[in-house]
Amino acid sequence: MTTTIEIKGFTEFKKAIKRNPTVVRRQYSIYLTRALAELKREIMRPPWRVGSSDGGVPTDTGKLRQAHRTQRTNVLGRIYVDPSEVKYGIYVHSGTSKMKSRPWMDKAKENKKRDIEDLQDQMLKDITKDLAK
Repeated sequence: MTTTIEIKGFTEFKKAIKRNPTVVRRQYSIYLTRALAELKREIMRPPWRVGSSDGGVPTDTGKLRQAHRTQRTNVLGRIYVDPSEVKYGIYVHSGTSKMKSRPWMDKAKENKKRDIEDLQDQMLKDITKDLAK
């Protein structure tokens, strides 16, 4: 249960890295931090209600909500449910034959897609502006 977001203009991004890797790394780090924060806010918003088709992470005891982890490297970031803490997260997200799915991670990605694209655009503008100095 992982969400992937692709970067628009990745070819230009790779060219910019070759021209000035320090500027690009700094701007990408800022982007990645902001994008992960946007997703996390959406995931943690008021919980999925019974009968609803939208919402943040479903809650009963709060364990599932607390099991979300953010992992980050220099180039990748991800938010996931730690299976060592909550083994049933995938069943809640994807559903079972006896339980309707509540795909809060997919909904968070869908709901924040435009905001994350705006952050990507801002990152590319900032890189271009910095490289033009």
